[in-house]
Amino acid sequence: MKKWKKFIIIFVIIADVITLTFFTPIAFKTIIPSPYNFKQMVRREDLTLEVKEGTLTREGVTIVYKNNTDKYMSYGSEYFLEYKMFGDWFIIKPTDLFPVYNLMLYSVEPHSEKERLFKWEGTYGHLHKGKYRIVHDIVIPRSEYKDKYTYVEFEIK
Repeated sequence: MKKWKKFIIIFVIIADVITLTFFTPIAFKTIIPSPYNFKQMVRREDLTLEVKEGTLTREGVTIVYKNNTDKYMSYGSEYFLEYKMFGDWFIIKPTDLFPVYNLMLYSVEPHSEKERLFKWEGTYGHLHKGKYRIVHDIVIPRSEYKDKYTYVEFEIK
């Protein structure tokens, strides 16, 4: 009887350590598998996203949109924040049940840059350590492209 009690106590402790080690960064957030896991995620070269140096915090980041084409490129205000876990990406659902996005279309002129400040503290809360990415749908008029999205990856340390 005593051996079983010791075994159960050790099992519970090990299970708690494993759970806290692997799931603490997202333990209080709801996640779902990213639909982009099943597509070949190729970084777009026509509209690239980059993290502006010195702006990444647990509360937000400034992203630089670079248009590398001779055409206007556009994007909306909605984005998806994803977390990398066990080699796959998962969408982090907002803590706000009904997040609000402006229904605006932002344009980046040919061969130019535009900056956007992302403040996810109110929508997602403080981010924990880990690898994240912002996935953005883009608008390409009369496009032959099937994959109309771009992304930027970053790490919270």
